[in-house]
Amino acid sequence: MALATASEYKAYSGATEADSVVTSALAFAQSMMDSYCNRTFEQATYTDEAYDGSRGPRIVLPHAPVSAVTAVKIRHSSSSATTLATSEYRFHAETGILIRDAGGYAECGRVGWPFGHKNILVTYTGGYASGLGPE
Repeated sequence: MALATASEYKAYSGATEADSVVTSALAFAQSMMDSYCNRTFEQATYTDEAYDGSRGPRIVLPHAPVSAVTAVKIRHSSSSATTLATSEYRFHAETGILIRDAGGYAECGRVGWPFGHKNILVTYTGGYASGLGPE
C-alpha cells in the first residue's frame, strides 16, 4: 500500500488526471523519496531487527515514527535469547528511540543494553500510515 492513493491525492489536490497516471506518479515519487533518504517511509512491521549493544541506554530505530514495539530480546548465542518485559524499556514514538531504563546489568553497575554485536533484537511497527491531507 502506498503512502497516498490516487483518490486521496486527487481529493486533496484537485488533480483531474486519470487514476493510473496519478498512481504511477505517486509510486515513482515514493520510490525516489525512499531511495534519496535511504529509508522506507511507508508503515511496516520489522521483525527481529538486530542492533549492537552499547554503553548507553538508547537504541535508535530507523523507521520512525514508531507506533508499537512488540518484542525486545537480548541474544546470548545464536540459539538463545531472552525476551524483556515491557517494563524494562520504553520508546519515543516520534523519534524511534528505544530506551532501556530498568533491569540493567548489576555486575556492570549500570543501566542499559549489554555489550555485543547484533545482540539486541527488536520487533516493531514503524513508518507512516497511508493517508493524505487533513484529518
